[in-house]
Amino acid sequence: MKSVGRAIDILLAFTRSQPSMGIAELQKTVGIARPTLYRMLRTLESRDLIRFVGEPRRYELGFRVMQLANTWLAQAEVTRAAGPLLEELRQSTQETVALSVPCSRNSRVFAIELPSRHAIAFSLGVGHIQAMHVGASGKAILAFLPPTERECILGSVDTRLRKGLDSELAKIREEGFSLTRGEMIPGALAIAAPVFDREGTVIASVSIVGPEGRMQGSDTQRVAQFATDAANKISSALGYADGPPLYRSRRGSKSSKEPGRNRAV
Repeated sequence: MKSVGRAIDILLAFTRSQPSMGIAELQKTVGIARPTLYRMLRTLESRDLIRFVGEPRRYELGFRVMQLANTWLAQAEVTRAAGPLLEELRQSTQETVALSVPCSRNSRVFAIELPSRHAIAFSLGVGHIQAMHVGASGKAILAFLPPTERECILGSVDTRLRKGLDSELAKIREEGFSLTRGEMIPGALAIAAPVFDREGTVIASVSIVGPEGRMQGSDTQRVAQFATDAANKISSALGYADGPPLYRSRRGSKSSKEPGRNRAV
């Protein structure tokens, strides 16, 4: 079991900011004796989970890691439902669009990301993990969690940020979408809307991100409309019969209920 844990540590050592490492860097990161590290790397390489490139040799993740990631994504009902709709959303907005899903109690991961084809565009990449209370895509999920779950996450947030965050989340619940400026990427404006499953539980968010210069003024409301419409379509595909407050208000029956109270029949 110790060897399994070490192998996992090796795989998790590679990140978006450090996708390849020499043996000395890798040893420093994982803290495994070099002879043992070499043996484990050879085993992982034989399974195509690690590959080496260049001279002197540097190690990076192998192609079977992507197979594992694709298997995980394919089994998630929300990613299957979201794929075609996100492509439509990118075509409509010409900006980067993404689907974020919770990956732990207080963080979420980009499960799908379709980068903008503009020369100037923003992208964090599939697999990027971020705290739930930071960024539009996380806040769109956090705002619609049951109060006890939300409080559990917010309990770990710095008290200096808490008051403003509470007000921001209340506004998101009222409007049905979140909007942030430069919170994760300087110069970027991000808009996100929540996705609900058939039980009315928030399980993901749809986000659109681009340069503030392209998404200001009336374009902000237009993009928010695109995001909420896409999120609503995905929720409907998953069997959700209602929607967050913004959707209900457009039908003339705005409600301030907490999410999850209206169940699909």
